[in-house]
Amino acid sequence: MLVIDDLLKGKTTESDINILFEIVNYRYVCNLPVILTSEKTTGELLDFDSAIGSRLIEMAEGRIIEFKGNELNYRLRGCKMTRLEITKGCQNLQKKLINPNNDSRIYWAREVTFDYATSNRVRVDYMRFEPLNTTISGIEKGDFYCYELKSSVEDFHSKMDITS
Repeated sequence: MLVIDDLLKGKTTESDINILFEIVNYRYVCNLPVILTSEKTTGELLDFDSAIGSRLIEMAEGRIIEFKGNELNYRLRGCKMTRLEITKGCQNLQKKLINPNNDSRIYWAREVTFDYATSNRVRVDYMRFEPLNTTISGIEKGDFYCYELKSSVEDFHSKMDITS
């Protein structure tokens, strides 16, 4: 999961655009999830760079939420969210992303540890399992997806919750 906050905020160089295109295009081609915030509208994203904007819009598949007006910008209202509030909000969004249509064939769990009894153990916040189909061999051939949530830059740089 890639989360980009304040996309295209501030001055953008040609090099920034090239790097952003490589990131967005890779995630587009590999069908990897992206959550982003921006003060730009979808039209402004397309005007900025049609290749980047069109890929982001197509990847969103109708899940674009636009807020209009300064009254919705918590920073301008002087409202600060705690780290716990941000984390809970991210968790709620993640649960919706894991199984947006409440498909009973998709299974998920929180705080999953791999290789628990070894020195190589790794913990992830969420795991999703999607069987190939409902037959026994289909279940054996399913796909696993792991998600790790970080609610701040400090969390991202820390090793907290990556292993335990």
